Amino acid sequence: MTEPAPQRHDDFPARILRSVDPQKPNLPAAPDDTLVLAIVPAASALAAARDAVRVFLRRLTVPEGAVCDVVLSLEEACKNAIRFSGSRCPIDVTVAADATDVSLEVRDHGVGFEPRPIDRAVPPDPLEIQGRGLFLMACLMDDVHVAYDRGTVVTMRKAMVP
Repeated sequence: MTEPAPQRHDDFPARILRSVDPQKPNLPAAPDDTLVLAIVPAASALAAARDAVRVFLRRLTVPEGAVCDVVLSLEEACKNAIRFSGSRCPIDVTVAADATDVSLEVRDHGVGFEPRPIDRAVPPDPLEIQGRGLFLMACLMDDVHVAYDRGTVVTMRKAMVP
């Protein structure tokens, strides 16, 4: 029996493409400053999504600190969608950058929820099992907005210039 060929680290686009919902028609190409992903709602798909966003932002010469903050916020929002949405539909992710900001939208197609206000000055209870993701996103990003629109939509903005 032959061993399968190991996946190369730079093979993430193929994994992302396999994560796209086969029921949806191909979307038109995004502008060069925008990345659009459809991620299977499974933890195993998150590494490919992180890699795709990291490579995309570095190609646009986004400062490394902002890249790290956006990638971690993406992961937290996607983990929330996987854990709480109850949807098996792909998680839609849009990342866009201009000269001053990176914007990130993570949209699931689940039941949604009404989040409590996030106070960056009051960390969540360390003994709670959950409840740190939105707080972390709020600390890392400059703006975080959570809304319900046929699923939960988390919209975030990171300024590239302090």
